[in-house]
Amino acid sequence: LGDEREAIKYYNQALEIADELNDKKIQSRWLGYLGTSYSNLGDQKLAIEYTEKAIVITEEIQDLKGYSRWITDLGTCYSRLGNQQKAIECFEKGIEITNKTGDLRRQGKCFGNLGITYSKLGKEQNAIKFMQKALDIAKYLGDKGNESRWLGSLTYSYSNIGDIENAIKYGKKALKISREIF
Repeated sequence: LGDEREAIKYYNQALEIADELNDKKIQSRWLGYLGTSYSNLGDQKLAIEYTEKAIVITEEIQDLKGYSRWITDLGTCYSRLGNQQKAIECFEKGIEITNKTGDLRRQGKCFGNLGITYSKLGKEQNAIKFMQKALDIAKYLGDKGNESRWLGSLTYSYSNIGDIENAIKYGKKALKISREIF
């Protein structure tokens, strides 16, 4: 992580150049990055504004991978604002698109974020179902960081429903992997 305000300055400069070149794909990238930076700073409304602009361009140029990235980020913004229903819609759209593109890493993120969102709504069975899918993808990709992340999220959800046995099982696995990679 760096200085988001400094990044925003450079992203805006890069966006100006992309605008001059009328390069839609690059414009969408810098708009999306601006959205991500504003989200990281806690300004979800501005993040949504930039991210939606990126999404419009990716739809216009039929950039499905870009679209799936920015719709996922948009879902995160809505979740941070407390609008879980809009977040769910975004993550589900991301899953739909990643089914077309074959981007398993992004799909895993969508499933995991969908699980976290359901957990925020107290719908732990749905949360567990989607986090398990995210976990399966992380394992398949050999992505130990996300494997540990989703194991930890599953620990939380199992704990929330009083399934202490599974909470402990997943918690131990998450801890083991975290120790291996950190």
